[in-house]
Amino acid sequence: MNSRQVLGIMGGVLLVLGPFLPFVSSPVVGDITWFEGEKAGGIIMAILGIGSIFLAVKGKLRSLWFTGGAALAMLVYAYYDFHSALEATKQDVETKLAGNPLGGLAVIATESIELKWALPVAFLGAVLVIAAAALKPQLRSQATAAT
Repeated sequence: MNSRQVLGIMGGVLLVLGPFLPFVSSPVVGDITWFEGEKAGGIIMAILGIGSIFLAVKGKLRSLWFTGGAALAMLVYAYYDFHSALEATKQDVETKLAGNPLGGLAVIATESIELKWALPVAFLGAVLVIAAAALKPQLRSQATAAT
């Protein structure tokens, strides 16, 4: 097993773990994983991770461009979708609860919603998978000459 395969496997494992880690933190609900918040996205990310592991073990490292690229695209979309939905929710709360004495508490609650560490872990996994695909294969003669 070469270093490119190890990178692909490590990246795939991180992609599988990502959906199970805390994705969003809310003061009322607590931590929410990707599976709890958006089940389809979490399942697809886990499948991409499993596929990356399988491809890396089989030595089909060029195919890791697809799984890593798809995972990276999903992560960028998830980040954008989270922030746009959060901004829409903040504006909606401010508009609908204007003049309400408890409106300030709702605004504070929406401002304390934040991303947790599922996205950075999955992002690192996608980068490792792409790196495994992008690195040039090492020739056997170079490896034996170095030792």
